[in-house]
Amino acid sequence: MACLGTDRRRTERTPVDLPASVGLANGRRLPCAVTDLSSIGARLAFAEIGLLPVRFVLRLGALAARPARLVWRRGPEIGVAFEVPDADRIPPASGCV
Repeated sequence: MACLGTDRRRTERTPVDLPASVGLANGRRLPCAVTDLSSIGARLAFAEIGLLPVRFVLRLGALAARPARLVWRRGPEIGVAFEVPDADRIPPASGCV
């Protein structure tokens, strides 16, 4: 049983300030900032936030695009889990056995 105030994250997050955007199904992008980041998720802050889908693509500036899933929401901030964390990625087959 978890106690109040206990951090339940499986990995440590690093405080950052990265421009990002959430890619919506209609092609629109909703600008946001990544305020902390780990290999399995992130905290995003929005100037304006409306309805968000449960699953979307998080675009981290020009660095990367990651499929993400909404985990929690508090006011203008949300927490997301990356759908395929870097540590779980399967390397492409090399053709050798």
